[in-house]
Amino acid sequence: MNAFNPAYRISLGHIEDALIDERYIISGDVMRYLGKRMRAIGREEIVALSGNSGLGPREYGWVQPPHPHLSLYYWNDEKRILESLDPEKNGIDGGRPVFWDGKVFLDTRPEKRLSVLEKALVDVREEVGKWQKARDLQEVGATLTEYSNLLGNAKGKEILDSKHFQDMRSLLKRITLEEKKYLPGTAPYSLMLKIVGYSTDAKQDVILTLPFIAASLEKTYKKTEYENGPFLTINTIQE
Repeated sequence: MNAFNPAYRISLGHIEDALIDERYIISGDVMRYLGKRMRAIGREEIVALSGNSGLGPREYGWVQPPHPHLSLYYWNDEKRILESLDPEKNGIDGGRPVFWDGKVFLDTRPEKRLSVLEKALVDVREEVGKWQKARDLQEVGATLTEYSNLLGNAKGKEILDSKHFQDMRSLLKRITLEEKKYLPGTAPYSLMLKIVGYSTDAKQDVILTLPFIAASLEKTYKKTEYENGPFLTINTIQE
């Protein structure tokens, strides 16, 4: 039957320990259908501890630093198999996954994205007005406000067909994802997630994002784990 179609499954590899049992289930239609009282997993809940099982690069003795390997699958009802979702096709705007900012809600059903986008656009001027008074932010904010005014009261697909909306979208993508001028945790980045995420093609069922990394930690995460990170030092001492 198609009661759970599409159904998604998450697999975590290289973990040290699982902190939940096999009986958990996300609350919603499935729980009501089963008629069982089972604990729902909430946002920000720790479900497993990272490990380093598996083989790393040969030059480092096949050892690798602790890390989780997350795979997302969905049930293809026609083929009757679980198929892996390609992150290259299911990230923001159908591209590679981007870092989540820890705030913006992106788990929106495809058919509801346009209505959520409308709400985000109504709030653009108010949101930009709360930005810090730094000169560069004020210039970006003024441009976004102009695009918002030119867009007017466009609704639904009219928004996607508007040059002013596409200009707004392109600007946000450029300063955050291409130039990386504003990193996760900044106001322009959060707005980018809304404007770009909610206007993602409705044919794309899932929007994949990477875990949140605060802007202050960006340099740390950019270091090569083996050459510059603490892993190589610790491993060398042990040998």
